Amino acid sequence: MIKLHHLHLGCKDLHKSRDFYINVLRARELKHYHTSYNLEIILLELGDFVLALSPRHDDQEAFNRLGVYQLGVSVANIEQTVKELTAKGVTFKSAILSPTPGVKAIMFDAPDGVEIELMQVSPG
Repeated sequence: MIKLHHLHLGCKDLHKSRDFYINVLRARELKHYHTSYNLEIILLELGDFVLALSPRHDDQEAFNRLGVYQLGVSVANIEQTVKELTAKGVTFKSAILSPTPGVKAIMFDAPDGVEIELMQVSPG
């Protein structure tokens, strides 16, 4: 069985990214360490998902690849979440949209060109 364990993002400013995911998306820091091959990693728990952050180094091939452009995050009440995030200084790209019946969504930017999509999906 294959199960997604984490998503690893290369960051221009590791601590700015860490603070963003903790302060804006309420992630929880699980671990901050250096690997045996000298890569600094911060693991964050975001709901039941793990987000790994590392500083981007131009001399490391792995961080020069194309990758994730959007993280989708589900919320119970999108209007309330938008109010909370607006109070924290988040600027949204549009008003709340309904891309398909039963779905509300809105996007904003995280550090390093990653777009965050907040989604509220109605049951059924």
